[in-house]
Amino acid sequence: MHALRRLTPAAILLVAAGATDCSSSSSSSPDAGGLPGPFGLDARPSNTTCLAPDRPAGTIKLTRAFPDLDFELPLFMVQAPGDASKWYVVEQGLDGGPAASIQVFDNRQDVAAKKDFIRFEPNEVTSGLPSNEGGLLGFAFDPNYAINRTAYLSYTTHSASSPVDMKSVVRRIKRKENVNELDRTTERTLVSPEGKPLDFDAPAIEHKNSAMVFDKQGYLYIGFGDGGEESGEKGQDTKGFFSKILRIKPTDTEQYLIPDDNPWAHNTNGDLKEMWARGFRNPWRFSFDRETGVLWAGDVGDDTYEEIDKIEGGGNYGWRIKEGSHCTGRYPCPQPGLVDPYAEYKHGNGDRGIIGGYVYRGKNIPFLVGSYVFADLSSGRISRMNMETRAIEDLAMAGFNVSSLAEGADGELYVIDYLHGQLFRIDAAPGGSQPFPQTLSATGCVNASNPKEPAAGLVPFDVNAPLWSDGASKKRWLAIPDGSKITVQQDGDWDFPNGTVLMKQFALGDKLVETRLFVRHQDGDWAGYTYEWNDTQSDATLLPAIKTKTVGTQEWTIPGRTHCLQCHTAAAGRSLGLENAQLNGDMFYPSTQRTANQLATLEHIGMFAAPLGEMASLPRYPRPDGTENIELRARAYLHINCSHCHRPEGGGVGPMDFRFSQTAGAAGFCNAEPFSGDLDIRGAKLLIPGDPSKSIVSLRMHATDLGIRMPPLATQVVHTEGTKLIDGWITSMSTCP
Repeated sequence: MHALRRLTPAAILLVAAGATDCSSSSSSSPDAGGLPGPFGLDARPSNTTCLAPDRPAGTIKLTRAFPDLDFELPLFMVQAPGDASKWYVVEQGLDGGPAASIQVFDNRQDVAAKKDFIRFEPNEVTSGLPSNEGGLLGFAFDPNYAINRTAYLSYTTHSASSPVDMKSVVRRIKRKENVNELDRTTERTLVSPEGKPLDFDAPAIEHKNSAMVFDKQGYLYIGFGDGGEESGEKGQDTKGFFSKILRIKPTDTEQYLIPDDNPWAHNTNGDLKEMWARGFRNPWRFSFDRETGVLWAGDVGDDTYEEIDKIEGGGNYGWRIKEGSHCTGRYPCPQPGLVDPYAEYKHGNGDRGIIGGYVYRGKNIPFLVGSYVFADLSSGRISRMNMETRAIEDLAMAGFNVSSLAEGADGELYVIDYLHGQLFRIDAAPGGSQPFPQTLSATGCVNASNPKEPAAGLVPFDVNAPLWSDGASKKRWLAIPDGSKITVQQDGDWDFPNGTVLMKQFALGDKLVETRLFVRHQDGDWAGYTYEWNDTQSDATLLPAIKTKTVGTQEWTIPGRTHCLQCHTAAAGRSLGLENAQLNGDMFYPSTQRTANQLATLEHIGMFAAPLGEMASLPRYPRPDGTENIELRARAYLHINCSHCHRPEGGGVGPMDFRFSQTAGAAGFCNAEPFSGDLDIRGAKLLIPGDPSKSIVSLRMHATDLGIRMPPLATQVVHTEGTKLIDGWITSMSTCP
């Protein structure tokens, strides 16, 4: 590690290199022959056609609600029946950390104070580390709360009879007489008509769920996951509480009743009479459509699929015989009587963990009315499902781990940021009246008669250190409005004017697969639009959401329009690869048949707002496949593949900062404890000098499981040369700096 400090002067360490979009790039060479010359282009081309328009109609944005309030691991928020004046936020609690609580505050944008509605003692509610799937998980007001002051809690606490010291409990509690605070002396565990308490031991620490919601008849629905048991037998068990959505009738005491029309209410063979539906893996959040009364749930998938379920009494939703609509291979399948999901989506581009939402019935976003709005925990993607077509469409990228959505009394929706403890409201984004062009040939960014070619106003560029993208080759162009300039910031990153379009073309072999436009709309915000090439290679069509397809023998994932912002983070400056150190190198310019330095060429044709200075004094990013010192190349590779998320405010989980501008000692990964588990490798750390086999940084790069693999987006093929580089660097290390 000492060699890194000797070989990285300040001019290099200030570099913030990266990718040109959220996917990985191939290792194309910037030195492609041609006649040498001082500049690759003689003049800046006029660009009158490839200009980012107003944001198209039918888009949303997330607005920070209650910006003066922050919370500790918030999982849920709700308003009391008939009272829109306040919000109640459930804080999960963490073993050895903040205690579980419910916070209450006034429903005002400028609210600055919150207070305890209830607070548990430290470690009284157990979260079940390291998975952290326990804690205070469910909360519901009785429909007659204004009169009877009754509410219901669901959480996990300690149990000596559980192999993991953990059990789920559901309890009834009342508010104090004249104080807006729950009275813990009134807390009682719910009890069945036969006197059996509604609590049960956990076999493992995962899949507790225990969301709760009332219907219009006053019945309480409570959901439980499969408890994390590896065998999966509980998914089809009809006797216990696991993998169920229960339906009970609360009374004015802790003893509940069984609704007479429950599907198993009159069974005498020991089946659970409370059972309303079964066969769930972990139904993380469910809700009633306030207009139709239909119950919708998001059930968290396992290896491949996440599902949206339309819940009906007596339904068996298939886990662990099926994951989504697909047989798992663990049991005979298909089997009669299993209910397929209403819709599903496949893991890819970071998606892994559906967060069930709500059917939008608000008034502020007309185009969303009647759509089921939901999120994904891992990617932070906000999506909607069309009720008629069941198609899933991307809406926005939250940029954080979403723990839940929430519905106000007015029908407007909110999104909860789990790790940062912030609350956001879903609003309609300002924009024009026109949709984005549906075909690539209609964008003005390509030759309309031959969309494989760029329009005349685009300028080609390449990068010194491209990312891996499952072997795809790429071509890149940029377009800015006539008369505008690019501003180079202090760290060498580029800031583009409104109206900018960055275009990238992907090909596998001789077949074009997709073209992406990353644009800065007139409101200053960035957005991505992906076009899929047709089989005849005559044009490409705009995709509304993520898509996986087979190209030759290779499975290829085309990201949805929101996925680009998952890598093009605000913390990384949105436009990732366009910066001095990435473009300080020679490139072949097809229009002039010259090879010249890109920075010199762009400065010569008037693209920059200020002179760059001497080219020789500007930093140049080392190529990962070059011959420079292995430590420099490895740090560059981590920067390119990881630093857009793994940096301050980048959204990545864990303490590491993979920016090349950081010294190795300040990067926070050497001998550091893994934040998201040790992958069942005893003694594993983020990076152990000399031992890639126990270094999470290496192990995640080698992984083919999309739930473990890093980077998680737009790549399914392990990059052999990249893993060799990182492993070689780790092996060469003898100590941390």
